[in-house]
Amino acid sequence: MPNRVIINSKSVNRIRFGYLGLSGSFCKTHPMPMKHEELIAVLTSCAVSCRHCAFACLAEKDLPMMAECIRTDLLCADACELAVRTILGAKDNEQKKILAYCRDICDSCAAECSRHDHDHCQACAASCRACVAACRKYLN
Repeated sequence: MPNRVIINSKSVNRIRFGYLGLSGSFCKTHPMPMKHEELIAVLTSCAVSCRHCAFACLAEKDLPMMAECIRTDLLCADACELAVRTILGAKDNEQKKILAYCRDICDSCAAECSRHDHDHCQACAASCRACVAACRKYLN
């Protein structure tokens, strides 16, 4: 049985801000508030969940059965990371195009991960569904 990684809110913040190249203290002390911080948090959480799922899938016994799950996990993580970078620096019309793409990829990833009974797949599917909802909220 593979080792389990427990992620608490403190480590998620470390992952979230560390991944973005920001420290938590920067975000708290910077004079300008970050736009769409909640959406960025959901996107980042989804990217982390998808990468975790992809690597956990590689440790499963029936690797060929997990190939599509791994593929969609990696596409979804990339789409979420692109969406974060776009939100941080692009114009609204560009953000909407990327978030629509991200929403669609996350929806596909949620459907694929839902097909598998592994805990990491189910957690990834839930994270993807939350990301789809957050993208829809932003786009409406």
